[in-house]
Amino acid sequence: MTQAKKAKMAKNAAPNTTSSIDAAASDKTSKKAAKKKPGRPPKKTTKKTPKSKAKATKQVTQAKRGPGRPKGSTKALATKTSSTRKTSKAKKGLPVIETSIKNDRCVELRGYQKLNATTVVQIQHGLLMQHMAKGDEDPSSLKFYMGPCDANQYTLQDQAALADVMRLVNRPVDMIIRSALDCDGLKAFLSTPGKRFMFAGAYLHLGPIAHSSPYGKNKSSQVRRRLMNDYVRDLMGMISKVSGETDWVKIYADINSAKGYSAMESLFYGESGLIDGILVGHDKIITRLDLDKYLKAQNWDLAEIQQFLKDYLNVYKLPTRTLKSVSPNSIPNGTLSYYRSVKGDEKKAKKRGRPGKKDLHPQTFFYGEKKLPRLPLTIRPNKEKPFPRLFVDEPSKVAKGILDDDVIFFQSGFRDETARQIGDALLALEHKKLSTGSNTHIKLLENSPGGSVWSGQELRSLIRSLKTPVDIIVQGMGASCGSWLLCSATGNRFATPNARIMIHEAATQVGKGTPHNHLNEMMDDLDQATIDYISIVADATGRSFDDVLTDFNYDVWFNPVEALFYGSNGFIDGILVGPEHVITRADVEKHLRKHFGSKKAMEAYIAQKLDEKRDPRRMMSWRPEEHDPADPFANPLAIIDAVATYQKGQGFTQQGFKNVLPSPRQKDRTIDYFTVIDIDK
Repeated sequence: MTQAKKAKMAKNAAPNTTSSIDAAASDKTSKKAAKKKPGRPPKKTTKKTPKSKAKATKQVTQAKRGPGRPKGSTKALATKTSSTRKTSKAKKGLPVIETSIKNDRCVELRGYQKLNATTVVQIQHGLLMQHMAKGDEDPSSLKFYMGPCDANQYTLQDQAALADVMRLVNRPVDMIIRSALDCDGLKAFLSTPGKRFMFAGAYLHLGPIAHSSPYGKNKSSQVRRRLMNDYVRDLMGMISKVSGETDWVKIYADINSAKGYSAMESLFYGESGLIDGILVGHDKIITRLDLDKYLKAQNWDLAEIQQFLKDYLNVYKLPTRTLKSVSPNSIPNGTLSYYRSVKGDEKKAKKRGRPGKKDLHPQTFFYGEKKLPRLPLTIRPNKEKPFPRLFVDEPSKVAKGILDDDVIFFQSGFRDETARQIGDALLALEHKKLSTGSNTHIKLLENSPGGSVWSGQELRSLIRSLKTPVDIIVQGMGASCGSWLLCSATGNRFATPNARIMIHEAATQVGKGTPHNHLNEMMDDLDQATIDYISIVADATGRSFDDVLTDFNYDVWFNPVEALFYGSNGFIDGILVGPEHVITRADVEKHLRKHFGSKKAMEAYIAQKLDEKRDPRRMMSWRPEEHDPADPFANPLAIIDAVATYQKGQGFTQQGFKNVLPSPRQKDRTIDYFTVIDIDK
C-alpha cells in the first residue's frame, strides 16, 4: 500500500470536527431562542460586505431615490410606481396601433394563391365581415391586398365572380398590389369602386388568358373562341375606361404581349393611368400629377421616359404628397387595436396581446377591435355537417345591403351531395324566416357550371314548395343546369354585371360499366328532361318553345344585357349595380331608344343580336380594328355603367322589388351564411 492511499484512508477515518462544531452552535442558538420572552422578534444578523460593494449599493439606492430625497423614500417611490403600472395597464387594455392605411382592416392574399371558388367566397365573406365590423363609427373604405394568383379551368367564371364581389359590398373597397398581379386578377382590380394603389416595387401584368370555358358540345371550339372574344372585349373596355386610352388596337396588343408594367409604368399608362397612385413611405403617395410634373421638368424624349419608368428605384426621386389629401376615405377613422383571426383562440390572443402565428392563415379574414366593452358583432364560424355555416350575431346598422342578410353561397356544380346541402340550408332558412316573422326573401347566390339534371330537378321542386320566396343571384356563371335553377326562382332573378348565363340540352353523368339497356333508358329520360328544360325556360322568359328549341342546339351564352331581352320577360329581372341598387329592362330600353332613335329600330337590333347567338361561328374572327365602341351589345359594361350613372338613386323599392333588402332595425337580428363548395371545383 502506498503512502498516498494510507493518508487518504486516515483522513476518511478522522471525525468531522467542523460538522460537530456547527451542530453544537445550532443547539446553543436554539436554547437561547427558547429562553427569550415570547412576542419579541429575533435580532437580525447582517453580513459584513466589502467596502467596494457597499459603496456600489449606496450609489444605486441614491439613483433610485433621486437627488434631494430623504432617506427612506425609496420604498414609497417603488410602491407608487407599481400602483401606477397597474392602473395604466387596466386603462390601456389592448395594445393600440397607429391610424394608418397599413393598419386598417383588410383582406389579403398572401403568397401565390389559386383563384377558385373557395378563394372567391372567402374573400367575399371577409369583405362582408370587415364592413360590418367597422360599423357606423368608421366610414372609411375597406382594403384588399392583391397578390399573384392562378385560376383553374373555370378562369372566366371565377374572374367574373371576383370582379363583382367588390360591387356588392356596401362600402368602397381599395385594392392594393403589394408584389405582383397576374392577368387572372386584373378584371377584379379594374372593377373596384374604390381606389387602386401599388407599392413601389410591385408589377402589374397584362397578358392573355391561359384557360377558357371547359364547356361545349356542338361547335365547342367556336363557342370557346367567341366566349374568349367577349371576355377580351370586356377587359379592353375596362382598361380604356380606367386609363383613358382610346386606341383599342394598342390595348389589344398590350394584352397579347403579356407585358409586365412597373408601378410608374402603370401610373403613366394612357391619359390617367391604370392606378390612382403609388404608396411610398408612411401614408405618402405619388399621383399622376406628380409624375407628369417631374417628367415635364426633365425635358426628356419618349425613349428616355420609358427607360426611367422601368427602374422602380427611380420612384423615390419623385415628389410625394400625403394620402389623406388625395383619398381621405382611405385612412381609417378612430383608434384601432390589434387584429385577431376569426379562427384563432380569442382567450390566448387576448392573453398574448397580439395574434400569433397559429392564428393567421393565408386566406383568413380578420376583424379589428376598438376600445369598447364588447365587439360590435360576434362571429362564430361553425363547421356543422352537412354544410359549413357562418353565423353573425348582432350585426351593425350599416349591414343593409342585399348580401347583409341570410344567403346561400352556391359555388359548385349540381350533384347529389351539393343538392342535399342546398336543400338543408333552404329548409333551415325557411324555418328561421317563419319563426322570426321576417318577410325578406331567401337569397341564393349562384356561381355554378351546371351538372346533373336530376339534381337540378330536385332543387327546383324544393324551391317551389317553400313558403318563403327565393331570390336567385348569378355571380360569375349560371350555366347549363344553373340557368334551370335561375328559372326556378320564386322571388326575383338578378345577375351581376360580369356574369354569364348559358343554355344547352340536358346532360348527366354516366358511370363506368353501365349496361346497354340502362343507357337506352337514360337517353329516353334525358330527351324528356330536355323537353322539360325547354318548357321551363320558355315559361320563365316568355320566348316561344320553338325558338328556345332552336337555341338549345348550341351552347348559347348571354351577358346580363342580352339576358334582360331574351324573350318578353327575360332570363333576369334586373342587373345588380350595387348592394342597394338595380337596373331593369325598362332602364336599358330607355337608354337604347336614345341611341337608335326609335323603338322599332331598337327591337330590330335586339332581334338581330339574339339571332346571331345561334351560330357561334359569326364571332370567331373578331378583330380589334372592327370593334365599334358605340355598339351596345358589344359593350355591355359600358351600357350598365351609363344606365347606372343616371339611375344611381333607384333602389330596389323604387324599381318595384319588395322584401329584398334586410331591415337593420329588426330586433334580435342575426345573419346566416351557408356555403356549398365542391372540392373538385
